[in-house]
Amino acid sequence: MPGKHTKLFKRIFHGDFRPADGMDYSRAYKRWMKENYEAHQRFRKTLKKGQLEAFDELEEMDIELSGRA
Repeated sequence: MPGKHTKLFKRIFHGDFRPADGMDYSRAYKRWMKENYEAHQRFRKTLKKGQLEAFDELEEMDIELSGRA
């Protein structure tokens, strides 16, 4: 499901996102997050349909295993 984190990333990059831990992340960290997100989106565009579905499943498993779900 492409773009499921888009709203969160927009909030981070435009400065109105405050994580639950109350930290105010530096501009450098936000820039790194943005670059990482953009690279991720470019990577997704290079995948074929079957590969994209498998990649999405791996991402979901990673989220579940890391306890972020």
